Amino acid sequence: VFPLLGQKEKDLKEQALDDARQLSSEDFPYMERFHEAVRESLVGNLEEARSLFEECLAERSNDDAVHFGLATIAMKQNSLTEARTHFQRAHELDRLNDVYLEQLAQTLYEQGDFEAAKMHYKELVQRKPRNVDWIYGYSQVLIYTREYKLAADMLGKLTDQVGIVPEIMTMKADLYQEIGELEKAERVLL
Repeated sequence: VFPLLGQKEKDLKEQALDDARQLSSEDFPYMERFHEAVRESLVGNLEEARSLFEECLAERSNDDAVHFGLATIAMKQNSLTEARTHFQRAHELDRLNDVYLEQLAQTLYEQGDFEAAKMHYKELVQRKPRNVDWIYGYSQVLIYTREYKLAADMLGKLTDQVGIVPEIMTMKADLYQEIGELEKAERVLL
């Protein structure tokens, strides 16, 4: 255990030194502009934040965090098409980032592109099978794509984790009725 701790300390020291080199390097103006864009966005100066993020993007078009920043501004301004473009790009640049994938799935859902949203929610549920928000989101897009049996299964998985919620049980019963499984619908409601 102690040799691992020593390695972890070395890794942290190396990371700190790398951060210090970055701050003192020629990247500093870029990093400062990015952080200023984040600050402006947080206080609601969306146009100023957008302008700063776009300057960053002009310098580094493959910065996933900049695309994410622009996407969140677009969402705040109800520009779903622009948000989708930037969430998609952020996800393409960092496929392991669950936040990017979740925001992309949600945006697709809000746009009514349920087939695309389904694919992303499915991936999220596969990544973290106990995340109730993602299970619920997946069940909703399955309903919109008329995959009622799978949607009912997902709602069952959800109730396994959160317990009996009357609204979810009613949805599940409705789905069983829709696919002609009346006995299951009745059992769910009892």
